[in-house]
Amino acid sequence: MAYIDSKRIERVIKFDKTVFKEIRDDKDALMQAVIVLIIASVLGYIWGLGPFVVVMVIAAPLAWLVYTAVLFVIAKLFGGKATYTGYLKVLGYAEAPMALGIIPVLGGLVGGIWSLILAIYATRDAHEISMGKAKSDVMIPAVIAVVLALLFSALMIGMMGAYRPPGY
Repeated sequence: MAYIDSKRIERVIKFDKTVFKEIRDDKDALMQAVIVLIIASVLGYIWGLGPFVVVMVIAAPLAWLVYTAVLFVIAKLFGGKATYTGYLKVLGYAEAPMALGIIPVLGGLVGGIWSLILAIYATRDAHEISMGKAKSDVMIPAVIAVVLALLFSALMIGMMGAYRPPGY
């Protein structure tokens, strides 16, 4: 049975220098990371989820698997040493601050930035690469995702602006 180690989560959010390698190498940490991820995701998005909490319990781990795979490939190109499973564990724990989304207005933004910074440190420590490579690893997909989201939003706005109801 997996349990949540609150001291370990505290060490993660305080950027403890040894915690990510410890998590990476802990054979029992995968289920713990999944639990941290799901709890943080549900709490972080509770205001917008309503009846879709069950969807989040499924979507968050799936997104985590894909996100980790993308970052894993990039980290390996930079000479990263972690296994995919080890990297899953550290990135799962790095999502803990997303729970701040339970605080209306700025909680989600603060939690998202904090989690992004933790992902950089987790990448550096788990893969044993430089901080510059870890920043590039995490930020390249993040920037691409933001650019794609902005392009998609612009496309949707353009399509809505071009729509004319019949008889208009």
